[in-house]
Order: sequence, then C-alpha cells, then structure tokens
Amino acid sequence: MAKIKCRSCLNLDYCYIFGRYEQRKDGDHFCGLHGRAHVDPDGEQVNLDARGGCGFIPKHRDPKPIQLTFDF
Repeated sequence: MAKIKCRSCLNLDYCYIFGRYEQRKDGDHFCGLHGRAHVDPDGEQVNLDARGGCGFIPKHRDPKPIQLTFDF
C-alpha cells in the first residue's frame, strides 16, 4: 500500500458540521471528508472510498492565473 498523505490534506481534523478545524491530541486524528473516520497520518493509505484511495485534497494548491476582461 502507498504511504498516506494526510498531513498535507485539507480534510485532516476538519469538521464540516461546524466548518472549522478541531485541535486533537497527537495520535487521534480523523478525516472530515469520510465522516470522521479514524486515520493514522504516519501509517499506510486506508481504503476509505472503496477504490483504494481517499479523495486527497492538498492544502496548498498552486494559484492559477486569472484573466480579467471588461466588456463595455
């Protein structure tokens, strides 16, 4: 199995009900995307989406250039 990437994922310890990150004691982490399923950020990738992955979303995305146009 692949190494898990939770430490750099937006959904680690994020509660979608309250819309905020929760402070957790070390070793007690959850995935907000998968109904607060327990995850080990330093372990192996678990099959949370029944396809061998988890729906990883990186915290830092490269900004995409935006072209502004004005039509008069």
